[in-house]
Amino acid sequence: MSEQDLYRGLDRIWNLRTEFNGPKVIKDLDDQIADNYQRLKEMDGAGSSSENWRWYANSDYDHAKNRSPETIVEREIIGLTQALGTWANQVPVNSGISEGNNQPSHIDLVHRTTERSFELIELKIESDDPYKAALQILRYGLTYRLFRRAPALVRSTQHPLTEKLFEASRIHLRVLAPIHYYRPGNPESIEPAICEGFEHLLKDEKWKMDFAFLQFPDWFRRNSADLTESRQTLELALVGRGPLRRDSATSA
Repeated sequence: MSEQDLYRGLDRIWNLRTEFNGPKVIKDLDDQIADNYQRLKEMDGAGSSSENWRWYANSDYDHAKNRSPETIVEREIIGLTQALGTWANQVPVNSGISEGNNQPSHIDLVHRTTERSFELIELKIESDDPYKAALQILRYGLTYRLFRRAPALVRSTQHPLTEKLFEASRIHLRVLAPIHYYRPGNPESIEPAICEGFEHLLKDEKWKMDFAFLQFPDWFRRNSADLTESRQTLELALVGRGPLRRDSATSA
């Protein structure tokens, strides 16, 4: 990562080869993002694009050309839920802050679950691994905290749900994937430590944040060849998503 990246140095902190101390890791990640932002401001007066955190639901993709399973499932989910108005996808978080050759980062899915709570979701089917996916959604969650601490950064207020997002009392950070994605390993073992880290970090705040790995139902084994065949099947998988269960992960 370059000197002009908001997320510079996070991989060094996210070291799972040592004993995982949730409060220390979450605080160090948060401090690193805040330090990076301050450095970027001093270097080039980094601001924030009005695109950041904009609420937009886009279900379009080229069925013939786009064979990325994550993109297909993401867009199909938006197609299923668009009428509800409570789902958005590809939500930018650092446009105008990370410059140079760095591409803006986007949250795969954002879901309003109640009047004052939202899920920020990293959707995975087969790319990377659960631990990289966890770091991805953690950095987006901590970017959200950066914006809440610096309200002037929030410029995308044209959509009412963007405003509601920054008035939320609870933000749920989630990795969502089929059960096979979590094999091998035991990624859910770090969930309690991460949640403890957020409890420490936000102990003086009026809003809270938590983290979890979620799985689609055990029967959801879809690949890019058949992802568009049955929206009803995907709808059942979406409704049936829930906490990662160790027995499922080991038997998948």
